[in-house]
Amino acid sequence: MYRALGLTRDPFAPVCDDLLFWESPARARFRRRAVEAVARGRGVWLAGPPGSGRSALLERVAEDAAVAGHPAAVVRGEAPPSGAALLALLLDALGLSVAAADPEVRAAALYEALLDAFCRAGTAVLALDVGTLETSARREVELLAGLKVAGRPLVGVALVGGGPVAGFEELPLGAPTPGDLEALLAHRLAACGGADLFTPADLAALAVGEGGFAGALRRARAALGRRAFWGETPDACPAGVAAPVLPEEDLGEVERLLASLSPGE
Repeated sequence: MYRALGLTRDPFAPVCDDLLFWESPARARFRRRAVEAVARGRGVWLAGPPGSGRSALLERVAEDAAVAGHPAAVVRGEAPPSGAALLALLLDALGLSVAAADPEVRAAALYEALLDAFCRAGTAVLALDVGTLETSARREVELLAGLKVAGRPLVGVALVGGGPVAGFEELPLGAPTPGDLEALLAHRLAACGGADLFTPADLAALAVGEGGFAGALRRARAALGRRAFWGETPDACPAGVAAPVLPEEDLGEVERLLASLSPGE
């Protein structure tokens, strides 16, 4: 579908790599503040409404810290974790396998790994995107952020969701403006070879709606599907095609089928 439109790849994929990453000057300042804080072993809490781009920013903070030489890991969890579950997620993010279920054993393995990383490369950075924190998980985060070795922080923690944590600096990300959403969509199209695929009026229309960045990406992908299968307008059909290749009501099913396939398939 993307190649038929002259694109090199999906421009509206939810996963944001270097090619697709975009940020406003204000968000760039937030990112620099967050990177500086975690590199010094402080905690930061990225606050903001759904769709404000917190998760994308969190991942970039971890990447920037790694480029600067800090051991860094991004920790994600689908359900709000308990303290024990958070320890398991942290160990998994660091590539450690601990068979014991005892939280104390898991904690000892985690702190040993962090201390080893500290001795080799300095303060580690943990970027947590784990949703609402239960009380026991909140205690684990506070303990991690407070660990020091010879007066130097062992870990810097960046957190999305979960509410404020004692001692953490709050970085409030506001909801993106329509201009932000238009700029994001235009950037992604240009990065994938489709700078002229949507008009400025098209982008402005896609920027109107709920859901922030995630909502705009969903609307843009749906518009891309309609355009790819000529279901958008009759005059969009190629010469010689009397009707859309695919009825518009079936585009959602096609999208689900395509999403279930691996790139090789």
